[in-house]
Amino acid sequence: MKRRLSIAILNYTIGVVERGGEIGVRMMADDLARLGHQVDVYHAQALLRQPFFHSIVVNLPWLPSGNKPGGLLMKVLERLYLDANGWLSLMFMVKAFFQLWKKRYDIFFPVNGWWEILGVKIIARWRGGKVVVSGKSGIGWTDRDNLRLRPDIFVPISSVAANWARQLFPRQKVEYIPEQIDLTKFNPKVTPIKIPLKKPIILTVAAFNQYKRVDTVIRAVSKIPGVSLLLVGQGEGEEQLRELANELLPNRHLFYRSTYQELPSVYTACDVFTLASEPQEAFGRVLIEAQACGLPVVTTDDRLRRAIVGKRGIFIDPLSEEAYAAALEKALGRKKPDEEAQTWVVQFERQVVAKRYEKVFYDLVV
Repeated sequence: MKRRLSIAILNYTIGVVERGGEIGVRMMADDLARLGHQVDVYHAQALLRQPFFHSIVVNLPWLPSGNKPGGLLMKVLERLYLDANGWLSLMFMVKAFFQLWKKRYDIFFPVNGWWEILGVKIIARWRGGKVVVSGKSGIGWTDRDNLRLRPDIFVPISSVAANWARQLFPRQKVEYIPEQIDLTKFNPKVTPIKIPLKKPIILTVAAFNQYKRVDTVIRAVSKIPGVSLLLVGQGEGEEQLRELANELLPNRHLFYRSTYQELPSVYTACDVFTLASEPQEAFGRVLIEAQACGLPVVTTDDRLRRAIVGKRGIFIDPLSEEAYAAALEKALGRKKPDEEAQTWVVQFERQVVAKRYEKVFYDLVV
């Protein structure tokens, strides 16, 4: 009989926002609880839906605003983890510290970076337990700083980031485990929603910020006559994107806000999916969600995107508008659903990923 593990997951943004990272952590926590483990998730705001894991709310004086640092001073504070979000993470760790100290956990899984990792490292040093850090920030100084704290194991969410971590810290234990999706919900058989746009429809799902480069999607689609664009998301750049779409895609675009539960029906209502993010994005869950729903995928040409999407992806430089538009037209000519892509995404199935995490945890403590 397998030993029941006691697992503490720290992610203060759960319940506050519903991005890919938070969705993945909640899925992992639920699936580990279903496997019979005691899973306590520490977060900053009550959940609307009852999870399988044990929810522990740690109240904060304010919640993340999503603001980006501006100016030299703010960049220095961000680098020292003393900007607004850094202070939130520190306060969250301080308030959760004694609750974590009183219990004895086998596994600590901090998600929001340096202060949380430092805090659970101190607890694990004196109370026992192993520290597992997931590389959700992606290749860059944040995960480099996290690695410098020497967790018991580092779990990057891409094979590219795994190779980077091994080269940077050869003695660090590293195990690649990707993000996960629920293939019972994301598949080509999902009933599509009705979208008031003329077919064919190209879809992008992204936060409306600078590094997602949604403006390049608008420009590329504008070069393809008779094609519509559905933009799902929100963010600080929405007003400028609306102005650009009104100028370049009059009467053939729609801005739409979807819940995560509705998203599979949005995918199956469209004909092609595209994401033009800059290379620093750590993963891009929407890429595999779209593939799982049978859509051809056109995305940024870099090592990470090629590792995520596989051979069936169409890869482009989003800054070359003509080439981008040609790639989208090529994707529109592909048969749906793509059976080869359907086989590819099985590796991201949530139960498969949960069992890989379980094995990593057992290898550390048993």
